[in-house]
Amino acid sequence: MARRKWKKALSVLLSAAMAVSIFSMNGGTMIARVYAEGNDWSGQKCENLVNCTVCEGTGETACEICGGGDPDCATCGGDGKVVCAACTEGKVPCTGTYELDLENSNATCMHSGTIVYTCNVCGNQEKVTGILDMHKDQWEETVVIPVTCTEDGVSNYDCPICGDTWENVTVKALGHEYDENGHCIHDGCDDTAVSVGATFEVNDCWEQYNGKFSFDTFSLICKILTSPENGEGTVAVTGWKGAEGNTKDTGVYILIPHTVTDSFGIEYTVTQVTANFQMNQSNQAKGKLLGFYLKAPEVKELTVNSMFLGQTNMKVLDLGNSLEKIGVGCFSGCKKIDTTYAVVLPETLKEIGIGAFKGVPFSNKNESTIDIPESVTYIGTGAFENSNLKTVTGGEGLTRLESTVFQNCRLLKTVDFPNVTEFESAVFYETGLTNVGWDWSKVTTIGDSAFGNCYGLSGDLVLSGDCELDGRYIFYNTGFSSVTIGEGMTELPEGTFYNCGDLVEINLPNSLTSIGKYAFQYAGWEVADAEESAEIAVHIGSNGGSMLN
Repeated sequence: MARRKWKKALSVLLSAAMAVSIFSMNGGTMIARVYAEGNDWSGQKCENLVNCTVCEGTGETACEICGGGDPDCATCGGDGKVVCAACTEGKVPCTGTYELDLENSNATCMHSGTIVYTCNVCGNQEKVTGILDMHKDQWEETVVIPVTCTEDGVSNYDCPICGDTWENVTVKALGHEYDENGHCIHDGCDDTAVSVGATFEVNDCWEQYNGKFSFDTFSLICKILTSPENGEGTVAVTGWKGAEGNTKDTGVYILIPHTVTDSFGIEYTVTQVTANFQMNQSNQAKGKLLGFYLKAPEVKELTVNSMFLGQTNMKVLDLGNSLEKIGVGCFSGCKKIDTTYAVVLPETLKEIGIGAFKGVPFSNKNESTIDIPESVTYIGTGAFENSNLKTVTGGEGLTRLESTVFQNCRLLKTVDFPNVTEFESAVFYETGLTNVGWDWSKVTTIGDSAFGNCYGLSGDLVLSGDCELDGRYIFYNTGFSSVTIGEGMTELPEGTFYNCGDLVEINLPNSLTSIGKYAFQYAGWEVADAEESAEIAVHIGSNGGSMLN
């Protein structure tokens, strides 16, 4: 192993920027603790009280008037003694200074111990705990594991003056330092500022985009995904910062541009956004997020969980025209995102994640309407739950709606989804549905309470015998006046048409073998209340139905 002089990394670590440094070993790792400046006694004035040399510590001197020979002297009273004018009760402050006392110190230049400072006049001592690093410039290093820019190293150190040694010292990774050309200056490192994994900040997104530099109240942190040295460079936006001077009330409109330029003038294409923009204490300190503009056509996904969760001040949401996936809880609780412009889902969109727009009203510029592009093939559980939507158009690409997608959208009247055949549990629970775009006779699966409390559904309900009613209280408290179920269905689950007060005609198949409890309880009660002679017609197959045979 080669020997070499003490190098920059450890020299900086041991630098006595303040008075006294203490170092100890912990599993081979050097730990630095620094004393306050006042604890370095070297060169400081000694304030110890010593005997006065004038009166030799007695506090009295011979009377200068009579010299002690006049019993009638008014100054000394005849005893020849007066109070010493040069001291206080025989003591005066020492005039010496403290000096490092190596003879009485047991600390070494590498190991902590007692450091003694002795006054050069009175001999008073002050003691501190620390190391005597007076030889550090002479230390010799034996490298055990070389330190690099990214990896810690391990070295042994020897002091040729006092013979002290220090083994298995961890030398912290140097970190990259780049020259004006973006190349790392450390020996043996080939890294450049454009290497994959390197990061840089961009703080002029709006100025580059449309000249609105006044909007640049933030900076984006970009991580290089592919190096421009190997073709077109690409980056991911992994974080953001508020501009210098921002307060929590500073308006911030985040722009994700198509391209960004680093400090070396190299341009990169933005292909990913993985930053977290949600409302939390850290992000609030950066400024008030008022808008998000996605102008990077290569970005296909916003899939960080709850990416903008709770950003209640965000008024603008521009999703661009190439996004394919909106992740779980992405805009949940963003109650103002259509305050300035209507939210438009891009025609390229394929997936809307679980709870993606939960609690978003869509009642301002959207006028309580959202269009689901034909490209969308999946909408996750609770995606639009608790919104103020009245109309949902489109959705031609969907054949299945997951549970609670529109649950508690009490103002929702009209939906399209012409090709949906599967409805999971509570998908439209507690909505005001009156008009739907699908053919009931083609529906194959309906889950628990899927249309429960949809009191606006009315007219004739015709279900295929192949339809699976998979749950309880599927149509309870709806307004259908007649129900017809095709041959093939064998079971009606519990509470299927419970409290359907307008239901006056029921046509059941011959194949039916089981009707769950409360399946028709209180059916037709509203009609019966209104008309004293009202009757409910029940027809069960052509021969009375197998369940009655």
